[in-house]
Amino acid sequence: MIKNIYYIFLFFAYFAKENFKKLKDLIVILARFRVIYYLIFLVNRDSNPYRNKSFRKFIISNKKKWIENKIKNISKSKDNILVSSWIYSHPAGAVGESMIGKYVSDYYRYNQIGFILKGDIGSEVVLRSYGINKIIYLDKNNLFLRLKFFLEAIKIINNIKSIDEFLNFEINGINFGKPIYEHIVRHTGIAAIDKFSFKFYYFLSEALLTVYFCKKVIKNYQIKGLVQSETQFIPGNIIYQFFINNNCKVYSRLGAGKKITIRVFSEKKEIFNFRSEPSESIFNNISNNYKEIAIKRGSKLLEERFQGNLKDDYSGSRDLAHENKKVYSKEEICNLYNWDKKKKIVCIFGHAFIDGNFLSGWRIFRDNLTWIRKTLKFITKNKNYNWLVKPHPAEIEYIHSETNTVKEFNSIASKFEHIKLAPNDISHRSLNDFVDYVVTNNGSVGFEYTAYGKKSLLAARSDYSDFLFKKQMPKNELEYFKKLENFENIKQVSREQIEKAKIFSFLVSDLCFVDNILFPTRYDISLFVDIDKFWREASDLVDNYLPENDYFKEMVNHQLRNNLRHTMDLNRLKNNE
Repeated sequence: MIKNIYYIFLFFAYFAKENFKKLKDLIVILARFRVIYYLIFLVNRDSNPYRNKSFRKFIISNKKKWIENKIKNISKSKDNILVSSWIYSHPAGAVGESMIGKYVSDYYRYNQIGFILKGDIGSEVVLRSYGINKIIYLDKNNLFLRLKFFLEAIKIINNIKSIDEFLNFEINGINFGKPIYEHIVRHTGIAAIDKFSFKFYYFLSEALLTVYFCKKVIKNYQIKGLVQSETQFIPGNIIYQFFINNNCKVYSRLGAGKKITIRVFSEKKEIFNFRSEPSESIFNNISNNYKEIAIKRGSKLLEERFQGNLKDDYSGSRDLAHENKKVYSKEEICNLYNWDKKKKIVCIFGHAFIDGNFLSGWRIFRDNLTWIRKTLKFITKNKNYNWLVKPHPAEIEYIHSETNTVKEFNSIASKFEHIKLAPNDISHRSLNDFVDYVVTNNGSVGFEYTAYGKKSLLAARSDYSDFLFKKQMPKNELEYFKKLENFENIKQVSREQIEKAKIFSFLVSDLCFVDNILFPTRYDISLFVDIDKFWREASDLVDNYLPENDYFKEMVNHQLRNNLRHTMDLNRLKNNE
């Protein structure tokens, strides 16, 4: 009882703090507006209050292009598609969602309805420039509703015995535990949580409020689909789950830069799946009918990746993985660490600890941090191999994380001579040349090294595991550690697995990505994006857009007509190289 009263007090304090932050954010936002523009916007939501010239030019050009198109294609249908935008800190979010909304609504003749957080003026301006006149606002400022659901959250969590039980907590088919855990991990930087804190109650109340709003939306409108690329956190994951559970398809953009794809989610079993995961039918179709092309191009892509020859559509941490790297031989590594050259080398590839814990389905360990900790502790006693530990390049983007792979290594394994951190400047080409086995929770190295005939050990489902290791995956910690203790317990990589790994590479890096003539060629996916440059290029692309040249739209129509999971570039299946 005392804890409940204390948490209710904290609720009011946190709610006040949250709204004070919104006030501070508003002051910052207002600095980006011209007063007269903002006053006009308050009266006419179809106007643009921002002072940035590049953004204003983009909005003007975009409206001319799409409102003219809308007049020609007025739909009398009562069916609607929701176009959401929850990542308002990056310009590509609202633009990407709106663009996909246009393609899908044009094909099905749906009406578009915007779905955004109340106060997200930037997303609203962008959505309206694509001809979306109806906007639904997710309002989190109603104190009485928030308090009502907070009291409900107290009642729920007080009847749950552990974090593991909470992770599987569902109401009406919607899992609340995983997105709330992931949300807390991301926003606190605490990558592994063993006990309930106030934040579990607070964010559960927010998730319950989100479902309340979604129920109102589906009651008042005939919703056939949802455009939403973010499938994690609160409110995104809850909204995404809600509409799939209500027989609505979710259209999710994947890709940063000109090459993108639309992943369609349509079944509940797909909810905790990677957006990149190909359908079994497409994988089998390519394997049976385009095997030679797929293997050839998949091999080339893997070689380019290991060499660091990345294309323009790659960005963010992938650049960091290959920038200013050098080649090491096995002899150089063994001399550097005074290792026995006769022993085989195992490389453990780390993960970002505060992102992507529940994107792929089942997992042996609760989260990525628990996995690395238990793995490092186990190998301290295994001197049969020399062990390299390789941090994930994306870790540098999560500076507020309380720990990372280097810190965990220093805490657990630094005093053991048979376990070392990989040199910061080591190239992936080097690792592939001399590493004998790889260990990952569910990272891409699992299929990349398999393509070269090297054994991989995973501790969680990935977007490729069903295709490559369906009957070989460890089912629990006991099986995982048995394989980790002796890699002879893992079957030798077969020719079939090597070929499938290359086919998978072709699918997820080439075939299922299509050039979009309306998206800027290259931009940083982080918050350090050059916003002015983004809007200048986006504006030029809109000005020069010709529908007859829109191959991406042609491929989207093919995808929707054939009920395919991903947008595909059919030209990549032609044997013309």
